[in-house]
Amino acid sequence: MRPRSEAPARILEAAIDVIESGGEVAIRVHDLANSCGVTGPILYRAFGSREGLIEAAQTERYRRSLLELDVIIESMAGCTTAEALHDALHRAVDQALGDRNGRRVRANIIGSSITRPALAASIAALHRSTIDRIATAWQTAQSNGLLRPGTDLRALAAWWLGQLDSRVHLELSAGHVDDAAWDDIARRSLVGALLA
Repeated sequence: MRPRSEAPARILEAAIDVIESGGEVAIRVHDLANSCGVTGPILYRAFGSREGLIEAAQTERYRRSLLELDVIIESMAGCTTAEALHDALHRAVDQALGDRNGRRVRANIIGSSITRPALAASIAALHRSTIDRIATAWQTAQSNGLLRPGTDLRALAAWWLGQLDSRVHLELSAGHVDDAAWDDIARRSLVGALLA
């Protein structure tokens, strides 16, 4: 028998799997508890309610969708030459534009948060943290004169993330707009907004 202290993590992972395969509507507390080898009261003690479980699972899904951006952030931190920053920015944009699944997950969870204030607060905190990490990564480049002086890096990071995630609209109407042309405009805009 597994320790009870592992139960919340197992339940959370199972809930994430269920949401990813069948959506929030597929969360059945009794079935989920059985599949995790726990009783309903253990699940409710850990998450408070079905809604609490969904909010925890969606928050974790959102957090994980942002992990891909950590690689991008790290690649930009510490750039001390214009060439290194230019290359890092292009790689970052290309990587972010290629992260279709992350965008879709974030769009799904943002939609789910519209009527869930606790979920909205959780993902807002995660988003703020990501914006702060991006702004911090850009501070060295700005200090070295590689980014536009006087630019509010937090505002720019928020805009940058919004632009990258907005590609989900293009993906929803596949074939209506040329993907490569959109990516080219996005790349030039995102990189151009940063460089001095």
